[in-house]
Amino acid sequence: MLLRLHRRHRDEGGGWVQHRFPRLPRSIELDNWFRAGSLVGAAVSLLGAAVSWLRSVHVQKERQNAGIESMLNKAIELSMMYPHVERDDYCAAWPEPPGDGDQRERYDNYCCFLFNMLEGAWRLKKGRPKLVAELVPVEEYAWRHRAWWSSDAYANANGYSPGFRSFIKKILDDIKRTR
Repeated sequence: MLLRLHRRHRDEGGGWVQHRFPRLPRSIELDNWFRAGSLVGAAVSLLGAAVSWLRSVHVQKERQNAGIESMLNKAIELSMMYPHVERDDYCAAWPEPPGDGDQRERYDNYCCFLFNMLEGAWRLKKGRPKLVAELVPVEEYAWRHRAWWSSDAYANANGYSPGFRSFIKKILDDIKRTR
């Protein structure tokens, strides 16, 4: 079946004139139009799927950022509940800090929590130092708790990825050079 188009308009005398458009070539039949419509529908579906996938990736990144930020808030809350975990003299005295065993255990757990948070930020930002520093105060935490980090070298070697360990080492080395 061929597609035929007609157009009507009024002539100068007010009567209707009907013009017939030229016939379309026989190769353009209705089923070709249906095929073209199916292709357009498929293309629109693919575009929608791509936009949906990109949006889900963006939402996932936002959730991961929010997770790191909630860990940072928890670290601040813990440091307010147990102020000894952020005191410079206590941190520098590790592995033999003053105080009882509970304080020592809290500090050990706090440092483990901090470095887990730092590693999470490092992974999220794919190891880019500037982006990690924008998310968490990595230099401050790494420098203050360097005695804990250095004293537990065996656990750090097995518990943290090699890339993260070299990231922390580079931060500590850079700070030592500037001080």
